[in-house]
Amino acid sequence: MITTNDINNAKQKCYQIYETYQATLAGQLGHDLAELQDSFEEICAEFGLNIEDTWEECENQHEGLIAWNGS
Repeated sequence: MITTNDINNAKQKCYQIYETYQATLAGQLGHDLAELQDSFEEICAEFGLNIEDTWEECENQHEGLIAWNGS
């Protein structure tokens, strides 16, 4: 049985992958984008999360942090 805590942890893992993906796109890291995307999608599938919705949540969280930091 998947708990709310499991879902929240999965979303946190997805966000970490999202941040790594964005840093890689910006040339700050050298990760494989396809592998990051696969990992993100696997976590979503495992925990029944919609990939597009979860990605959008990550984008919104990221943009909120940028706005909060004033960057």
